Amino acid sequence: MTRRRAPMTRSQQMARVRQRDTKPELQLRKALWAAGCRYRKQAALPGRPDIAFIGARLAVFVDGCFWHGCPRHYSSSATNRPFWIEKLRGNTERDHRQDAELRALGWRVIRVWECEVKQDLARAVSWVLEALGKTPTTVSEPPVPYGPPLWFTCSCGSTDVVVQSVTGPGSLNIRAKRRPEGATLRCRHCDTRYERPVHHGAASTLPG
Repeated sequence: MTRRRAPMTRSQQMARVRQRDTKPELQLRKALWAAGCRYRKQAALPGRPDIAFIGARLAVFVDGCFWHGCPRHYSSSATNRPFWIEKLRGNTERDHRQDAELRALGWRVIRVWECEVKQDLARAVSWVLEALGKTPTTVSEPPVPYGPPLWFTCSCGSTDVVVQSVTGPGSLNIRAKRRPEGATLRCRHCDTRYERPVHHGAASTLPG
């Protein structure tokens, strides 16, 4: 008789997730190498950047949507919510702190979401090439399956934001049947922290 394995808990599933050398990281590295870029992996710098250009002092991170709070794809668990709320808050605060440490050392930082690499690798490469002062290959605008306007856009106009917490379980993917009621976000461009209903509505700026 075949023995069935007991279903893994969410913690066990998360423990199996690769923290380094993920598929999106490898895809971006390979594409940059093919474009003639030479770099170091996980250099001894704050945050251990996934890709580091030593001469240009440019650090590149490929952030997982779940672990780092992607405003398009972060999914909030319906179980053990206090743990996952604190986990997300800790991850995003650590990213913010490490970015500040890198900039204090004279480094520039680029953070690319894993979904951006999967959706349009050429465009992700072009961002890095532009930061390196290289002429990127002309890249067409990527499709926007989430539909305008982007609900998470900061008042400064930037969409380079991270989710720090959400109200209620559900996914931020606009196609999801169950979505959280709202989210607290931090803009990586102007460092503003604000709250916004997931579906629509004006932002409420928070201090800090």
